[in-house]
Amino acid sequence: MKVVKLSVNFLLLCISILMVGSLPFLIYDIDRQLKVLKMIENNEIENTLFLYDSVQFNVGSYFNHVKEMLGNIFSIQDFQYYKFKEYHPVFPELNQLYLMSVKYLIAALCIGLILAVITSFLTMLLPTHQRDKVKKVLFVVESLPDIFIIFLLQFLIIWIYKKTDILLFQIVNVFGKPAFFLPVLCLSILPSIYITKYLLISLEEEEKQSYVEMAKGKGLSMYYIIFVHILRNAIFTLLFHFKTIFWFSLSNLFVLEIIFNIHGIMTHIKTYGSMNPDLVTVSILLIFIPYYCLFHLASAVISKKIKGDMSL
Repeated sequence: MKVVKLSVNFLLLCISILMVGSLPFLIYDIDRQLKVLKMIENNEIENTLFLYDSVQFNVGSYFNHVKEMLGNIFSIQDFQYYKFKEYHPVFPELNQLYLMSVKYLIAALCIGLILAVITSFLTMLLPTHQRDKVKKVLFVVESLPDIFIIFLLQFLIIWIYKKTDILLFQIVNVFGKPAFFLPVLCLSILPSIYITKYLLISLEEEEKQSYVEMAKGKGLSMYYIIFVHILRNAIFTLLFHFKTIFWFSLSNLFVLEIIFNIHGIMTHIKTYGSMNPDLVTVSILLIFIPYYCLFHLASAVISKKIKGDMSL
């Protein structure tokens, strides 16, 4: 029954993405706008100041486009988009861009999780008043804009290079090869702050449980209690906050690709999305489908684990 419910939810969410992606066809004459954009690209006209486009409801065009989009998905190998005055196949190019962006995102989330676990573990070893100081520092860093952090790290790398002639990380594309370590580090900082914040809340809640007092009574060290018992239980509850962390990291990835000139799926949408609304919809589906499947699979595994522990 649960599998059927998840399948129905997944199908409805995919249909919702298709319908939202087709909204421009409902309120604007998109075909007319695309023709004008192509004329500008071909230098046939210099500006569109003499044109106007009023909001209108094209219900027929809207549902025709939803239907056309469904057909494109089921014949994805023939799906094309407009680029450089001609049409190109969406795949396999989009696959490569998608994998590049996912590589940065997954690496950043893994590093952020590792940093958060280490920070949370060390913070829990501190007295209560010292923990409050750490929380204040986390609050300050969390409030900083992501762009400020990226520029600050770039400036730091350049400053160290000027002073020591040592380039710690590549900060720009070199011969078409994008930087990796510094973008991943920049992308991992804010997620690690959020994960640390959620972990500390969970860890402090677990610390009040009776099994912690029992473990202390047996003479177990605080290092062992936190790492083996408290941290393990708190990690399970972290997954329920991971939706927010994932979408937050995804929005930061868009900024990151622009600043570091990384041609991933986000910049691809930005560059060609205005002339190819269908490309945006397909890209969103590529991001959403794996995330939805992995998240619910992880939720099922953790729920099973928690039920198994409760039955012991």
